[in-house]
Amino acid sequence: MLIDSIVILFVHINKLITFNEVVIFLLICFYLYACILCECLFMLNLMLSKVLDAMKTLCLSF
Repeated sequence: MLIDSIVILFVHINKLITFNEVVIFLLICFYLYACILCECLFMLNLMLSKVLDAMKTLCLSF
């Protein structure tokens, strides 16, 4: 997906780039970055909650 965005950017560089196209491209990149970041945070949160649950069960067993 990121490679497609880069290819689209190079296609736009070949012709005259308007300000709107640059803004749209930056917004798409920011959106993709935000999605990837949210996904990573979600996975991290999931892992941490599992670790905390495991620690709770360990503590309760003693």
